[in-house]
Amino acid sequence: GGRDDRYGRGGAPPPAKRHKGGSSSEEDSEDEAPTPAVRSWLHPYIKVRVVDKRVNGGRLYLKKGTVMDVAPGGLCEVKMDDVREVVQLKQGQLET
Repeated sequence: GGRDDRYGRGGAPPPAKRHKGGSSSEEDSEDEAPTPAVRSWLHPYIKVRVVDKRVNGGRLYLKKGTVMDVAPGGLCEVKMDDVREVVQLKQGQLET
């Protein structure tokens, strides 16, 4: 049939269970590699901003750049606008 059965009989995705301020061990560790289930929004030639203060000792925090290449696992190469260098970053270290 033409019906989408991805989510079973209910036809809707299960509700997300997120608790603000809770101590969830799943999302607290940023150093682990992203799970394969995480869908990447990264695409070449989009403008992004660095939101991780730890990148290059804070020197690139809130700086903008252009995604040049996207690798599997949420990694990408970003050509920074101000400092004219290319850095490899994780999806979680960026925003659009």
